[in-house]
Amino acid sequence: MLAYDHPDTAAALNRLGLLCDYQGHLAEAHRLYDRALAIWEQTRGPDHLDTAHGYNNLGHLLCYQGSYHDAFPYLQRALAVRRRLLGLRHADTARTLNNLGYLMFKVDRPAAARRYLKLTLAIREQILTPNHTATAQTLNELGEVLYAQGDYIGARRYHERALAMREAVLGVSHFHTAQSLKNLGMLLCDQGDFAGARAYLERALAICELALGRDHIESAWKCAALGDLLYAQGDEPGAQSYFERALAVYEAQLAAGHGDIERVRGRLAEIVRRSGESY
Repeated sequence: MLAYDHPDTAAALNRLGLLCDYQGHLAEAHRLYDRALAIWEQTRGPDHLDTAHGYNNLGHLLCYQGSYHDAFPYLQRALAVRRRLLGLRHADTARTLNNLGYLMFKVDRPAAARRYLKLTLAIREQILTPNHTATAQTLNELGEVLYAQGDYIGARRYHERALAMREAVLGVSHFHTAQSLKNLGMLLCDQGDFAGARAYLERALAICELALGRDHIESAWKCAALGDLLYAQGDEPGAQSYFERALAVYEAQLAAGHGDIERVRGRLAEIVRRSGESY
């Protein structure tokens, strides 16, 4: 039986954290990652690859939860260790670069986000097999950055490439495929193609609910996107139903004050104010 503070115990805790992360149990994943990292820092030291793995996973989770300020130093430490010990053109280094790019996007630093993500894409296209899902992830996130900047043509190009890769490698019913469908749906919504948008978004939600369950954060994000679509079309009762479903999951899974929580609350407040109800 391994000791509580053995490095292999940390590895087991980290694997359990990854499982909880995948299943959408973010608070439990956070607790497990914290425990794993504490053991690795104690037994391996701050400059070991195992410890860098812990920094990366915890930083990624914190970013996912909306704790961007807390995520940044973990990802910086992970990158410093991985770049020094593995080099720039390594899959693990690229993973941390990608996470930093996504973080920069979330804190509204699009130029920095594009630099990190373009570098990640160049590394992944060089060292990974064609159509690798990690490359599709970077394409997806570059598409999100361009979409936020209003470059719908560039965003669509990245999202369509990501979708094609994911459908070819993961299949049409995988939740990562659903992520690309959602992003394309949102893009079509902003361009006024509501019918096309709805087809993508309904497919995305159906995939996530089947693969992950109704109470998973990925399903909630798809609900919110459908709420946005119906709101844009003037169907406020339909939008309210989707927003309420999304908000219930957001409040359970995301950090207090997360931008998605505040945005959905704002939408609901507008809807109920116009309907004369209270919320």
